[in-house]
Amino acid sequence: MSEYQLPTLAELHYDPVVAFKNDQLSFLLHQPPHNDWVKQHPTIKVKDDGNAWVKLKYIPIDKIEYLLTRIF
Repeated sequence: MSEYQLPTLAELHYDPVVAFKNDQLSFLLHQPPHNDWVKQHPTIKVKDDGNAWVKLKYIPIDKIEYLLTRIF
């Protein structure tokens, strides 16, 4: 079992180093994905803003794994 403990809410809020790291992660997570990485699902459809059925857009798992290994 890992000895790493998750930070408490107080530590996240008052520790400037941790807060800065969280801000960087939040910034990264809110970036739009590269257009070449976004695919349309072959079978799943969802309604768009105009109430029309369109293929679901998603990012393949290999891209998610790549991003996770680069970030963490």
